Amino acid sequence: METQVATADDFKTRVTRVCGGSYRQNMRRSLQSLALYEADRCLASKYSGLRPFQRKFALLAATKDILGTLEWLNPSEREEVMYRTNSSKDDLPPDLAWRRMKVVSREIASTILPKAQELLGELGDNAISHNDFCDLLLQRMYEESTGKSTPHHKMFEFNHNNTFPVYRIYYKGISIDSKLWDPIVPENITVPDKKPENWKSVRKSNRVDESDRVGVKVVETFSLKSLALDTSPALHDPDMSDDIRRAKLHEVKEHMELLAQFEGIIPEEELIQRKKALYLALPPVPLPQNTNNRRKSPPEDSDSERQSKKKAHSSMNATKPSGTDPIEPLPQMDEEDWESVQQPEPDFPTVRI
Repeated sequence: METQVATADDFKTRVTRVCGGSYRQNMRRSLQSLALYEADRCLASKYSGLRPFQRKFALLAATKDILGTLEWLNPSEREEVMYRTNSSKDDLPPDLAWRRMKVVSREIASTILPKAQELLGELGDNAISHNDFCDLLLQRMYEESTGKSTPHHKMFEFNHNNTFPVYRIYYKGISIDSKLWDPIVPENITVPDKKPENWKSVRKSNRVDESDRVGVKVVETFSLKSLALDTSPALHDPDMSDDIRRAKLHEVKEHMELLAQFEGIIPEEELIQRKKALYLALPPVPLPQNTNNRRKSPPEDSDSERQSKKKAHSSMNATKPSGTDPIEPLPQMDEEDWESVQQPEPDFPTVRI
């Protein structure tokens, strides 16, 4: 009689099966979404003891540790997965990691679950496995997206929607899989005790701090096609007035700042397309100002006016109270003097969770 060996069911096993045990660049955002989603599950019991900014640092650290369990990723591939964008190759900052984690569940709820519910209704009592169901769902998305009836290619799962692998691994039908493995709570994650300065990835003018807080409804995403700008030839008229030119520049600037808030939330290709459109919408460079419109320098004072100013200055000095003699400047400090007073800046203390 043969003995059946139970197959391990955990993050590593399911992700390895979905990705085929090898990495391709098309998988980068999907792997990032998977690791962020799992890190959030693992840290759920720890959040109550952390300040909001500490949760973001903990999430990023736990995400990198979880990627380390995928042995088929080499160090450079793990680093690539955690890029902010593949073109910039900048590291994903903590606040953006938190926002992307929050987007995953909303993206699944808005783009996948409605189609899954529709497909379940069509299948009726015809029972099929979850993986077969996901393949049927992907095929439907492929046909709707491309208008083709041919079978979808293997990378479509990662190219079309980076959250679909999260749905395949963590969901069944339209609900979370009730037989998921227990999350492993990390014990060796350190976070700053004090909030570091300038740690956010966006400028104050683009702040979206309210959307980072747990339990706060964030702004829903929308198609950037609604941000269409005028790119007609009249826009580049060299005789355009300064007021219209400034208005156009201000409009382009506002749209660029808005696009920065959605980086990492909407497809990178669409971001690039919108930025190119904004570039084309820039008004022409203003022409040099007419010399006739230059501000004229004030006329020189006459001899009598200069004498009056000197007398007024002398009378003011005469009325100054005693003890107001000018203070002699301090001697210049040598390089050794500066070294004696400079103190090294302390590192941010950390706490272990």
